[in-house]
Amino acid sequence: MKYNALIIRDIAHALGLSTARVLNALRGYDHVDPETRKRVLDYAREKHNLGDPTILTPKQKKARSSLGFVIQCICEFIAYLPMALS
Repeated sequence: MKYNALIIRDIAHALGLSTARVLNALRGYDHVDPETRKRVLDYAREKHNLGDPTILTPKQKKARSSLGFVIQCICEFIAYLPMALS
């Protein structure tokens, strides 16, 4: 989901966080502290009426599923490689 830069800056300023931290929290990345993520999501829902800002767009879902497919193919190739070389 694309977020308006003004919304990101507003949330960051209001919560005393960096814009990168806010964006990472909205995108649901694992390296963001759960308490920080909760604060950001609660503020986003309350002040900017974003609903559930962590919902992936169809384009993001496709990108993630494509990446999973590529990783699976690479893993299968690596697993097959020793048998092919022997």
